[in-house]
Amino acid sequence: MQRSLADTVRLLEIRRSAVAKELAQIDARLSAISDAMTPAEGRGVGDGSRSTKRTGGIGQRAGRHERRSWFERDEASRMLKHAARSPMEQAALVRAVAKSKGYASKLSEADLKRFQSAAYMAISKALKDKVLRRAAGGKVVAA
Repeated sequence: MQRSLADTVRLLEIRRSAVAKELAQIDARLSAISDAMTPAEGRGVGDGSRSTKRTGGIGQRAGRHERRSWFERDEASRMLKHAARSPMEQAALVRAVAKSKGYASKLSEADLKRFQSAAYMAISKALKDKVLRRAAGGKVVAA
C-alpha cells in the first residue's frame, strides 16, 4: 500500500516533535549536570574543594593562578654552578639538578617535563649572566 504525501509529512512532523522533546530533555539533563559540577559561590563541589589552596610540596603549587616556583631566588645558579664543575651536556646537567633536588623520582612525567623546561631556561640565564660558560663541543661548565 502506498502512502500519500500528506501521510508522510504527518509522520515526519510527529517524529520531529518527538525528537525535539527528547532533545529538550537531554538539554535539561546537561544543564543540571553543569550546575552540579560548577562550584557554588564560596565553596567547591563536595568536601575536597579544588578552590582551596595547596602549599608546600613539590613545585610549590599554590592555586590555579599562581605560578610554580621550581627554584628559590638564586638557587638555580648556585645549583648549576655546583653541578657543572666539569664540562657536561645540558641534558646531563638538567638530570643532575633534578637528582640533587630530589625531583628525578618523585615527579609525574608531566611535572618532570615542566621542571626540565624551567631548568633549561635557568641554564640559558646562567650562561647569559656568566655563571656558566660554553666549553668545547657545546658543553657547559661553571665559569
